Amino acid sequence: MTVETNERLRRLAFDVGYRMLGSAAEADDVAQETLLRLHRAEGVVSAEAFATTVATRLAIDVLRSARVRREAYVGSWLPEPLLAEPAAAPARVEGEETISLAFLALLERLSPEERAVLVLREAFDYGYDEIAAVLGRSEASCRQLLSRGRRRIDADRPRFDADPALRDALAARFLAAARDGDLDGLLALLADDAVLVGRLAAVLGIDVAGGRVARLHSVVNPGKLGHLGPVSDVALRPSQRPAR
Repeated sequence: MTVETNERLRRLAFDVGYRMLGSAAEADDVAQETLLRLHRAEGVVSAEAFATTVATRLAIDVLRSARVRREAYVGSWLPEPLLAEPAAAPARVEGEETISLAFLALLERLSPEERAVLVLREAFDYGYDEIAAVLGRSEASCRQLLSRGRRRIDADRPRFDADPALRDALAARFLAAARDGDLDGLLALLADDAVLVGRLAAVLGIDVAGGRVARLHSVVNPGKLGHLGPVSDVALRPSQRPAR
């Protein structure tokens, strides 16, 4: 197997894993295990089909074990963001909505099997016969899983604007207003029912001397931030964090 083929299959397994799990670290684990199994396998007719099947089944296993952890998570569980679409993604992967935080968060409402069918169908455009082979189910069962999953997603999906250019322009204006301390401009960009999902992680104090930043004070101790609102525990040692 060439280096290029190896990387293409690793990327395919990662893409499946990330869309299934919403975690780059877990998707990396899935991709590595998929490649190990592929290299050990004999008589593989289609390496792509093999990688997709193994990655999907591994991700389903991870989801089943992660369900308890995520249900006990303090606050709202959110996917790990990818700052940019990874290079060399498989040609079959379509629009970026399937890796957006909003879409991945919605997928948390689905069962592992519903999630697998929806990802393979809508992100990778797999046929029902291919999905059935991956999951070891009938085509009729896969159609039912997709229908049920879509209904649950559509019931909870906010009616967001889909134009990427509009979204990026609005994001730039929002960040500029926040950076410049333009409170009126910031408020003008917010919907009346805008919601912030997340917890306070740090407070940054800045000392200025001679018109330049001379010192930065980053306060991350949750014990010193609790009076400001809900606080993240990311700064705590693992042994100090509440069980999740």
